[in-house]
Amino acid sequence: MARETLAGLRKRIAALEGRSSSDTCLPKPTPQANGWFGKTGNAPEDSLAYGVLPFGIDHLDAAFTKGGLAIDTLHEVIGKETRGAGATSCFAMALATRVLKQRGGALLWVCDPGLRQEAGRLNAEGLYQLGLDPARVLVVSPAKSEDGLWAMEEGLGNRAIKVVIGEFYRTTPALNLTATRRLTLRAHQQNTMALLVRHGTEAEPSAAQTRWHVHPDLSAPLSGFDAGPGRPRWQIDLNKNRDGRTGTFTLEWDHAQSRFYDTPLSVAVATTPANGQDRAATMGQVVALRPTG
Repeated sequence: MARETLAGLRKRIAALEGRSSSDTCLPKPTPQANGWFGKTGNAPEDSLAYGVLPFGIDHLDAAFTKGGLAIDTLHEVIGKETRGAGATSCFAMALATRVLKQRGGALLWVCDPGLRQEAGRLNAEGLYQLGLDPARVLVVSPAKSEDGLWAMEEGLGNRAIKVVIGEFYRTTPALNLTATRRLTLRAHQQNTMALLVRHGTEAEPSAAQTRWHVHPDLSAPLSGFDAGPGRPRWQIDLNKNRDGRTGTFTLEWDHAQSRFYDTPLSVAVATTPANGQDRAATMGQVVALRPTG
């Protein structure tokens, strides 16, 4: 009788998940010996089932032992100059967008009060144009940095939230090694990605599994039917990686496909000739992640 009851429950669960009841008996697939990707470097749709977020770029994903960024832990994104806050936040947003595209759910974005004064608030239109639906973003504006860390921990404990981003300005005493260990533990318990974004500061000791230094790079202008501002592009230094190797990468973000591209420098860097065209005048408008006013 117990076996019949268990079989009935499996059928009901399979129906709710849109699977055949026979699928419940299948073993979990394992990654191939040659990595998580085919020769094209595109990530499989079910890759997040293994707790890994692939970039879809062969040589970058090869830097990680599991073929991508671990989901259930804390990662650190650093921008040394506050004037590059938009680019630094944009990279974190791109990572979050890829997670939400596959897992659904919401994003909790916690913004430190010092950063709001220095770099402004999030811009809903900018988020949308960069591929993230503002309706899926919950913004918390704490009065103190300590409250921001508390909000991150609480967000990591909510099953509806799949990514938590905490932005902090310069050196924050509350953001110490103990605090980052707590965030790492909570992220692991709930299988949720935590992104610690720090602006206007250097690297400090933390329990983050990876650390990314983000430098804004010149975008190539689009042409033809898609003429307009170029895609966001960064020079990124992965200088801490507890799950593999470090390295430097040039990444470009395609909001329409919610994916990264590895793009080598393809624009002129020499000084414009005196009788030549001023390239800066032809670059078009910049999509703002944060309001300028």
